[in-house]
Amino acid sequence: RLLGLTTPRATTSTATVLRSTKTAVVRAGTVKVPPENVAPLTTGSAPSTWTGLRTSPASVSWSALQTCSVSVALKTVTGADVDYNGSPTGYTADPQENVLYVSAHDNETLFDSLAFKLPQGSAMADRVRAQQLSLSTVALGQGVSFFHAGTDMLRSKSLDRNSYDSGDWFNVLDFSYASNNFGVGLPPAPDNESKWPYMTPLLADPAITPAKADIEASVERFRDLLAVADSSPLFSLTTAEQVQQKLSYLDGSEVPGLIVMQLDDTVGEPVDPALDRVVTAFNATDTEQVWTADQLADTGLVLSPVQAGGADPVVKGATFSSGTFTVPARTTAVFVEPSTVAVDVVARGMVNPKSRGVLSFTVLSADGFDPVTDVVQDSLRFGVTGVEDSIVGCEAGPDANSDGMLDLVCKARIPLTGVASGETELLLTGTTTGGARLEGTVAIRTGPASQPKPKPKGRS
Repeated sequence: RLLGLTTPRATTSTATVLRSTKTAVVRAGTVKVPPENVAPLTTGSAPSTWTGLRTSPASVSWSALQTCSVSVALKTVTGADVDYNGSPTGYTADPQENVLYVSAHDNETLFDSLAFKLPQGSAMADRVRAQQLSLSTVALGQGVSFFHAGTDMLRSKSLDRNSYDSGDWFNVLDFSYASNNFGVGLPPAPDNESKWPYMTPLLADPAITPAKADIEASVERFRDLLAVADSSPLFSLTTAEQVQQKLSYLDGSEVPGLIVMQLDDTVGEPVDPALDRVVTAFNATDTEQVWTADQLADTGLVLSPVQAGGADPVVKGATFSSGTFTVPARTTAVFVEPSTVAVDVVARGMVNPKSRGVLSFTVLSADGFDPVTDVVQDSLRFGVTGVEDSIVGCEAGPDANSDGMLDLVCKARIPLTGVASGETELLLTGTTTGGARLEGTVAIRTGPASQPKPKPKGRS
């Protein structure tokens, strides 16, 4: 996702957790780190062979679970410095040249690859979640998303890794969703025979064959995934500079199987007028993950509206509150922080809290903001807290601030605003047609309605 431009790389090779000055819980085995980077915790029990900073051996082995502090030296490298099977890793300075995929026409389909890798007894619901989580890394990464045909509907070639000459029997795509084509027989020998002993028990297991309902669920969730990717230009940054500025990984990413990616549009030139930031959590573990990112404690992150109203019931359980995230197992959850458009609102006259009438107020136009066309009127709320559903209606009105644009005149039922004697302002909230949060305050004066002057008494 960083496009290989400047990737931090540890100078060591085999530590289970590589985070500078973080606590590492390491199971039985060997950790190799430079001696000067190893120090026992004062609150834990370190291996007895560790004698202290700079005097520890470069490699320590033990059989019990140990807790230690491992400080790993990091350096910045480019993709050319990262070894990939003896060659430099490919990288680019142009996001559109970065093609993202998890399966293609070569090798197994994603469903078949997961059939090899997941425990054979995995429930079909978990297989579907693993499929969608894998696809989410493609849909929500920076670059061009490449999806293998049928990957949304759990397509299988019955574990055939090279179906170029396998015919329709292994290559069929069933758009009725009745079958994903798993378990139709052992694939041809030329490229598969060496794996037949592993394939046979899998292909013979009916529990690995999805039902139509499983395939349909996968398709619907994939559509939601595409809608999330299309919901913000932050998922499609166009320059290396934007990627370097806006993309980062947050606390939580040190948990094996969890990646927490932030796209911060408050840094650099904004690209999404509706959002200040997006935080995407890829939880590939089989347990719910809860972690805290203190730097986000004061943000207004909420679950993406697409996912909140989407086809996956599990992701709807993902939450954020005061910097703490909760994300269900095998789930990619996308949290968004809407940007705020501050608007000027004016009202004239005195407000009588006991009145059962209406209060008229005007939302003023501004440079780049046309309240008549840019406001979703059904979203407007107006009152003491800004959540009161008091609006009767709105319409284009006269140019109150003389800027050459029509303003928006709205009426609200006074009893529904919650206004009380002594209130000095009311709050208007809503959303713009671009998806940003709209907010404005109107100064008011409260008091009894003005009484008509008594007529002078006539002469007697």
